[in-house]
Amino acid sequence: MKSFLAALAALASLSGGLAGQEMILNGDFENNSSSGCSFNLSNTAFTAVMDDATAFGSASEIDLMQTGTCGYGTSPQSGMAKVGIGSAYGSTVVDAFSFHLSSPIVAGNDYQLSFWAHAIIEVWSPDVGTVEIGISSNPDDFGQQIYAGTPSALNWKNLVTSFTAPVSGSYLTVRQQGNTISWNHIDNFSLVNLTPQFELDVSNLVNGQTATLTVENGTPNGNIGFAYSLVGAGPSGVLVSACGSISVDLSQPISVLGVEVADANGSASLSGNVPAGTAGIVVWFQALDLSNCRLTPVKAEVIQ
Repeated sequence: MKSFLAALAALASLSGGLAGQEMILNGDFENNSSSGCSFNLSNTAFTAVMDDATAFGSASEIDLMQTGTCGYGTSPQSGMAKVGIGSAYGSTVVDAFSFHLSSPIVAGNDYQLSFWAHAIIEVWSPDVGTVEIGISSNPDDFGQQIYAGTPSALNWKNLVTSFTAPVSGSYLTVRQQGNTISWNHIDNFSLVNLTPQFELDVSNLVNGQTATLTVENGTPNGNIGFAYSLVGAGPSGVLVSACGSISVDLSQPISVLGVEVADANGSASLSGNVPAGTAGIVVWFQALDLSNCRLTPVKAEVIQ
């Protein structure tokens, strides 16, 4: 049996949202410092006024509309703000931006994406262009495309898709379709993680007794690493042989309790003795799925 307060090995010797919670930080564009109708904002100007978004498209002329329709289309689908993105001259010169997320998208996890779009038909935008969605690790790059939705030219249309993330990334990107002469109004983006939460539970953390750490929803038959800190909830950068350089929610020094193999349901447990006389000490625990590099939320527990 292992002591939960004995330093066993460095984390570097081991061989990334909560399910159902919204991940996009400003999906309805309400958090911004602009007012009224702002057309053809440069990438720099849009990024400066819009919270948790970064514009990078080659057209560099995103529109931010906050006073009713601003003369085009219909009122915002949600709240007081909507955004316009376009494709100019039937070329690849397009508007694009990235949403910042509350937690990274993890490759292999299942997600549901929902947003609203309205194709605005004018003399200078006669086409109906799609809204393209991607996953990126860089706020200034579109990354890998995962979806393209075609809006309605009559009114707001809700575009919804479920997908398994092909890559990991910290940003959800949005881009107007190229090779069209088109202008779309967009609003009310939502991204939800459908994959069951990788969870850690700590039971019977009592001095002089045997405590158990249990994880659920890990990789079936995969290796699960357990670690703790007596200092705090990090973050700390660590190098893990199976995952490379990652950030964990434990403060240094970090001690590894061990690695266990999950069962066919993705559950794994590790038990160990809690030394006598340790009541009142706070311990921060976290587990790492070494198959996909997912971390459980950190658990702060007081030894009883």
